[in-house]
Amino acid sequence: MIAPPCGKPCCRRARVAIIGQSDDPSKTTGRPLRFLRAMGYRGAVYPVNARRDTVMGERAWRSVSALPEAPDHAYLVVPTEAVVDTVAECGKAGVKIASILAAGFSETGPEGVAREQRLREIAAETGIRIVGPSCLGVINMRAKA
Repeated sequence: MIAPPCGKPCCRRARVAIIGQSDDPSKTTGRPLRFLRAMGYRGAVYPVNARRDTVMGERAWRSVSALPEAPDHAYLVVPTEAVVDTVAECGKAGVKIASILAAGFSETGPEGVAREQRLREIAAETGIRIVGPSCLGVINMRAKA
């Protein structure tokens, strides 16, 4: 990573991990990387796929803990069953924000409520902020950092 000119967080490149990134750009789990590239995102992008060394022609990492640096934001496109453990891994790795696409939380009954409560506990323990679950995320159309 290139050092920021002044050392302030606002001047350095943003870093995002896409956890569960697919190699197939037509799948929901394949679209995040395709869209970031198509829209000219200039920050560091770390595709994470536990079963692949590359996705869509780019290097992929097996886990968040295998990344060369902690991303600022993790976008989770993993199955519901993997969300809690993945958010916990992100929090331990120093990720500041996790956006969760998966559904299957409080809207599904007691089991989902328990999953959502565990996410709250992880957020309190690690300081990670959570967008979602069941959320496409947020976008800033002006910043391509």
